Amino acid sequence: MKKKGTSMVTVETAGAGDIISMAGLAAPAIGHTVANSEVALHALIGYLTLSVASDLLLSLVIKTVL
Repeated sequence: MKKKGTSMVTVETAGAGDIISMAGLAAPAIGHTVANSEVALHALIGYLTLSVASDLLLSLVIKTVL
């Protein structure tokens, strides 16, 4: 379900920033993200790749300056 104006409507998908309600979760908690595991894995790999690349670039800059 998704809030649309003052009404609730049924939706099949939700995107970034959408606030929805769900039923049937085993242990729901406020602030948890629900995502397709494949999408979440790709996001994690992208984050880790960016993190490693930025660490490498920072170490090269420090070595060059010093």
